[in-house]
Amino acid sequence: MKLIIDGHNIIHQWKELSCLARVNIVSAMQRLIDLMVDYHNAVDVDIYIVFDGLPKPSLMLDP
Repeated sequence: MKLIIDGHNIIHQWKELSCLARVNIVSAMQRLIDLMVDYHNAVDVDIYIVFDGLPKPSLMLDP
């Protein structure tokens, strides 16, 4: 099974991530990735997180 996630949509709908995003969107994005890694490790599902749109040039995530 595959799960495709709209990263920004989830961040703004998930209370923990939404609060974090108000302070630091990159931290919220990384937290979502970390949570989905944990979920992937718990169940047999491929997870793809899409962060679409044009980010600010200074917005970078560590690979």
